[in-house]
Amino acid sequence: MLEQRKTGEKMLRGIPASQGVSRSRVVVLDRTRINPAKWGIVEADRAKQEERLKASLADTRSQIVAMQDRLREAMGAKEALIFDSHLLVLEDPMLLEEVSRFIREDLVSAEYAFYQASEKYA
Repeated sequence: MLEQRKTGEKMLRGIPASQGVSRSRVVVLDRTRINPAKWGIVEADRAKQEERLKASLADTRSQIVAMQDRLREAMGAKEALIFDSHLLVLEDPMLLEEVSRFIREDLVSAEYAFYQASEKYA
């Protein structure tokens, strides 16, 4: 929520990403959600979707580790720990099994299967 003050200051209210007080640039996240399109696959493409999932998880992991490294250099090791939880999601066996199950049984794309499984646990 944004309040415009008479002093020209802007006060933002919301949910913090982590505890504490800081002074830095502000990033305001739009609550608009992007839902992947649900597109079906044929049984012969199940293995391809599983491979796409593995490749996407590896790419995402690399991107998170790179961000974590940059944050560690800029702000310190303690602040960079927040990305450990993101990495754990990518390795969660229950979540990944659920994603694979959606691909196998519902014959949906890797993107939609991950979305569907993550919404179940959100």
